[in-house]
Amino acid sequence: DSVTRSKRWNTEQCIVLKQEEWTRYSFSSPNKANYKIKILASSTTTSGKLQLECNGFTKEFELQPAKWDTLSAEGIPVNQGLNQLVLKGADNEVSIDWFIVE
Repeated sequence: DSVTRSKRWNTEQCIVLKQEEWTRYSFSSPNKANYKIKILASSTTTSGKLQLECNGFTKEFELQPAKWDTLSAEGIPVNQGLNQLVLKGADNEVSIDWFIVE
């Protein structure tokens, strides 16, 4: 039934990065420009740090324990064509729900 199905499929999924673990995403851009990246992230049990890297741009975010925050970084250089975005657990364990390049 729909109630059982809703409960079974309505689960939260995210990426969990332990200290020094990272994930890399490739994306294409139609032109060279500076973009903004937003990330929904949290530190799991204690304060943690998340590092963002893209085309020589690096920013580190401080995360509070067990609280989801929307993080934002502006002026990120994106090349025409293929680009790579790296998200790294810089300190303790962090969770990433989503990110968007604007």
